[in-house]
Amino acid sequence: MAPPVQGVRPKGSHTHLGAGLDERPAPDWCGCRWPRPQGEEPAPGPGNATPPLSHAPPVHLGPPGGGRAPPPPLLLKGAGPFKPPPLSATPANQRAPRWVAADWLRSQRLCLHQHPRGHALIGCAPSPIPSLPPLELADWLRFPLSRPRLPPPGRALIGCALPCQGPAHPGQALSSAEPAAAAMSGGVYGGDEVGALVFDIGSFSVRAGYAGEDCPKADFPTTVGLLSPEDVALELDSDKDKKGGKVYYIDTNALHVAREGMEVLSPLKNGMIEDWECFQAILDHTYGKHVKSEPGLHPVLMSEAPWNTRAKREKLTELMFEHYNIPAFFLCKTAVLTAFANGRSTGLVLDSGATHTTAIPVHDGYILQQGIVKSPLAGDFISMQCRELFQEMNIDIVPPYMIAAKEPVREGAPPNWKKKEKLPQVSKSWHNFTCNEVIQDFQASVLQVSDSPYDEQVAAQMPTVHYEMPNGYNTDYGAERLRIPEGLFDPSNVKGLSGNTMLGVGHVVTTSIGMCDIDIRPGLYGSVIVTGGNTLLQGFTDRLNRELSQKTPPSMRLKLIASNSTMERRFSPWIGGSILASLGTFQQMWISKQEYEEGGKQCVERKCP
Repeated sequence: MAPPVQGVRPKGSHTHLGAGLDERPAPDWCGCRWPRPQGEEPAPGPGNATPPLSHAPPVHLGPPGGGRAPPPPLLLKGAGPFKPPPLSATPANQRAPRWVAADWLRSQRLCLHQHPRGHALIGCAPSPIPSLPPLELADWLRFPLSRPRLPPPGRALIGCALPCQGPAHPGQALSSAEPAAAAMSGGVYGGDEVGALVFDIGSFSVRAGYAGEDCPKADFPTTVGLLSPEDVALELDSDKDKKGGKVYYIDTNALHVAREGMEVLSPLKNGMIEDWECFQAILDHTYGKHVKSEPGLHPVLMSEAPWNTRAKREKLTELMFEHYNIPAFFLCKTAVLTAFANGRSTGLVLDSGATHTTAIPVHDGYILQQGIVKSPLAGDFISMQCRELFQEMNIDIVPPYMIAAKEPVREGAPPNWKKKEKLPQVSKSWHNFTCNEVIQDFQASVLQVSDSPYDEQVAAQMPTVHYEMPNGYNTDYGAERLRIPEGLFDPSNVKGLSGNTMLGVGHVVTTSIGMCDIDIRPGLYGSVIVTGGNTLLQGFTDRLNRELSQKTPPSMRLKLIASNSTMERRFSPWIGGSILASLGTFQQMWISKQEYEEGGKQCVERKCP
């Protein structure tokens, strides 16, 4: 066997960059096998727009038995010419080693003289600069020219079995003049080094976390507790967030403590921000307790309702840049983010949350405002129906904060529980908030949407579900568990809503699609995306699929997209924002601090459609 040539690993050594020098064929990443068989052309692509530097027609100089010709000498700055082994050293029945790494560089037409240290890195050849450790080609490929630093030595590298040994090289640590360039990837906001934050603030809960992660870091109720200034002196808690004399209690733990005179309120109304002071308290709490970082270090992508007004968008932009001093900002509609989370840029997003159910058509990443259809039949409506059911059945809703102890009782028997002593005088709004949490647990555990329109006789034959209230009262629920959710699909059955003009979920979808241009309807029917916490009711998607199948025109192909994961269904706008803010192609779309200072808050209308 011929002695190893400088820059080429001998046969049998470990593979480099996935290219085997043994009997197995190396992967042809860029259509650059060498030598290329006669007549075979490289596949078109960005690397092969023009013929690579040294790709001449193959010349067969080998013996008649089928020997392979070695590649021509490769001249690289900082390294000597590659001297191929003599043909006599390669038996006719054995493959010549493939110089795939050099092929790859040739095909990409990279400027090797622009390497940060000014020399070519091929194979494991010694470094031309004595103070540098031997570096792999993989070093150079992993760290593109735009980055102002080299990889640290001694780290295991792609395609290299042994870590590089040697003294630390100059330029490994950034000088004090360079951190800004490194932190912002050469002035582009986002990039790989910057953790953008994604906020999705809904009517029921707040979701916040870092872009690129698969689930939010924070998920807590949008509802906050508020104490008036005169009651503040009595409170010594660390859970409170002060704003202008008022004290806000935010997050699950702080909200569930019974406090005298504490009112409960939400900063949102109809999906849009109404109480800006309360909203600011939520942001402060998220930064301080969940993100635990300075706002000025992270770009922010925030979701908004599709019907948000221009004045509110501009005020939010102004708040984020002026008060929180963030480096970059972007506003995106919830429906667009949901579509992105499901891998679509066109589709109809059916969002059924706490306060309303909406059908929003999205086409190529833009919302079609004329096709938005809203219905108030959503999670809060179901909670109201459950409350009426408990009144009919004479079941008391006792929230857990009142219960000191309870005894087990037989099914249907009156509960046997003991009330806590010395309870503070809580407000009515806070008591209703705790009662609603009991009802929401009942909804998730007991209710089910029937497969077909509600029929009393069919519902009576369905299996019952046993449920125990916090105070110990327990019983079975049969037809009621099917009758309550029926109001979402057929409002005519609901007591007190007779003669109403509200649309069921199926009608909301078909009405919305009917209001869009006829050319894009096939794309909307082919991607009906279901999202929102209320759609997690058992049997919701099956019933919706059945109803839409009956209403879809024969020429259209219906496809319902509904994730099986509870988390993805609840958090899909946040997940879409996480995907979007971490894309390399998105980084040019941020509103930068500089753009805001030059163009004012009006730039949000231009940059964020």
